[in-house]
Amino acid sequence: MDFVLVVPSWGGDNYKKRVPVAHRLDMLFSAFEHHPHVIVTRLSPLEMQKSLMVLDEVRFVFGKPAVKSAFPGTQFIGIVGSDTAYSLSPNPEALESFMTGIEIPEKYKEHTLGGLMAAPVDSFILALREGNDISDLKGKIGERPIIATIESSSQKDTSSTKIKKALQSGKSIENTVGPNVAKIIEKNKLYLPSK
Repeated sequence: MDFVLVVPSWGGDNYKKRVPVAHRLDMLFSAFEHHPHVIVTRLSPLEMQKSLMVLDEVRFVFGKPAVKSAFPGTQFIGIVGSDTAYSLSPNPEALESFMTGIEIPEKYKEHTLGGLMAAPVDSFILALREGNDISDLKGKIGERPIIATIESSSQKDTSSTKIKKALQSGKSIENTVGPNVAKIIEKNKLYLPSK
């Protein structure tokens, strides 16, 4: 793998109550600012798709126009959490558009669903959540293979939900996130209880 392109969930959906995308992007840029192989983009899903993809004249995904890489030989591998893989596996409708490279419709140009459609992914790397047994997936998400799994020992099982719970109960997050990310969370009063 040469580079990792980080495209965050953009928002505009009802799946989760997320911190605004501008703050999530600041945290991502802070976390990866010195990493030579990680690229974080501030492009919206549609802008990213238009920058990196071209219309595929022969491929359609469930009857919808599809895209391919504008750079021949480029391969896109999706990196998703094991919780996402589990939620997708029994849901054929969600699998239809999940990282299949469907041309993003105007209504999803700045939306999480647009980000999930943006690139044609042939395989996945699964980021394991602590305690998840992925044997039920049988090495696939839908029909696409899981080619590797990753588990961080230094920041094991970190999630925004756990960070939010720690902060709301007055606990420190210094061993959970990097110092620059912690500063962004503190400065913007993120993950605090709603008043």
